[in-house]
Amino acid sequence: MTRNANFRKVAVFVAVLALICAVFAGLSFHGNNDSVLASDEEIVITLRIGDPQMTVNGESESIDESGTSPVIMNDRTLVPVRAIIEAAGGSVSWDETAREASLSYNGNTVRLVIDSTTAYFNDTVRTLDVAPVILNDRTMLPIRFISESFGFTVGWEQSTQTITITVPADTASTDPVAVDQACIDIVYNTDRSESGTLIDRIESRNGLHTLEHAAEIGYGSSEYELVSID
Repeated sequence: MTRNANFRKVAVFVAVLALICAVFAGLSFHGNNDSVLASDEEIVITLRIGDPQMTVNGESESIDESGTSPVIMNDRTLVPVRAIIEAAGGSVSWDETAREASLSYNGNTVRLVIDSTTAYFNDTVRTLDVAPVILNDRTMLPIRFISESFGFTVGWEQSTQTITITVPADTASTDPVAVDQACIDIVYNTDRSESGTLIDRIESRNGLHTLEHAAEIGYGSSEYELVSID
């Protein structure tokens, strides 16, 4: 292939890449709610001290079948947390032998032990203001620590003793680093394989999501070949 032909190929490739990056940059910074990057809406959960009911996005439901309600101990709010975590899209498991509750959400895990102020966020040790307890055969956990560990927002209304937990919408990352990484992955996809498959490692989940979203709006393909995982 001649030098001019190589130059033209590179020029066309750079132009296409720039267009793809511009499209995703526009989606990222213009805040288009209808963009393909949008995902689930935020979830708002409200509870009241002494009330066995909670609301999830305005819909009332029982916290559990036993009529358990939030309590205040040592100026800290403890709740039967399973219903809250599951409403947010997470999961809860219980180890009876270790008396340990394990809560998982969005790739992160919080572990708490009954009557212990030592907690774990992934592998990081944290100290609680109040220890988890068992009341009426229900595990009661400190809601603020759990919520803030998972990135939820917690509000407290003293006059009504109402707790409001806001779970943010789960959207693909649109920060500049993620957009740039997505473009790097697309370079790999376009430049190194005539068949259009991804032959280099996927350096971030953002790039993979962006390849899929690009295919949805007519750029490239969402199909790739996974060669290795470091």
